[in-house]
Amino acid sequence: MKVIELLNKIANGEKLPKKIKYDNDIWNYDEISRDYILIDKSGEEALICEELNLMFALNEEVEIIEEDKKLEKIDVNHLQQIKKWKRAKILGNKINEIIDYLEDKQC
Repeated sequence: MKVIELLNKIANGEKLPKKIKYDNDIWNYDEISRDYILIDKSGEEALICEELNLMFALNEEVEIIEEDKKLEKIDVNHLQQIKKWKRAKILGNKINEIIDYLEDKQC
């Protein structure tokens, strides 16, 4: 992803990656400052908006460090075989509903 694409995500209010790699540094997104922060070895913080010269950095590559993890649904048919847990299928179906809800919220 290029810096310009990341800026477009910000402008469009899209979900932003929590960690990116730019210029061999790992930057973490901070909800409060609404910017990417780099904490160096001495504990000093730097904001990416202060470090970038946007006129020259728009076409530079930014690597997304983390990927969205796909939640795995529960096989409720298997849960029916557990005799100690009479309500296992009901719980499995409810967990699957929660997974569906969370996946809808990510889009």
